[in-house]
Amino acid sequence: MTKHRSAAGVVALYGRIYALGGHNGLSISNPWNATTQIEHLDGCSAHVEWSYVSPMNVTRSRVALVSNMDRLWAIGGYDGMKNLSTVEMYNPHTDEWTFVSAMESHEGGVGVGVIPLENVPLDGLKLADVAFSLSSEVNESPETGTSTSSRP
Repeated sequence: MTKHRSAAGVVALYGRIYALGGHNGLSISNPWNATTQIEHLDGCSAHVEWSYVSPMNVTRSRVALVSNMDRLWAIGGYDGMKNLSTVEMYNPHTDEWTFVSAMESHEGGVGVGVIPLENVPLDGLKLADVAFSLSSEVNESPETGTSTSSRP
């Protein structure tokens, strides 16, 4: 990758490896050390190198990631001050991030498993008994009060 990261999420889609969010390793509790940046490594390209794609809308480290339904999903995480309930969906064809339905609880360090057409968090740092499925329905972000209107 072009920069060192700690607590970043990693996921694969279409022969590319994506590294999302994380922090610079100096202090996870300082929000200025976390990032919204995403890099990908295209394993199918003749010239293999890390390059950036559009950043997420929210700073996230300890984020759960999954590729499903032709999209990347960034679920929960930690912004340097609090665990997050927001979920963002990335469309690699348009290079856009969109807020989708948020979780009911704030989760950082959550695990995600794919059951045909559903994403189910398995555990988080709160050790909550939480399960939900993701929807591509666009929602307003509770953390930022913003939304986007694009849909997959």
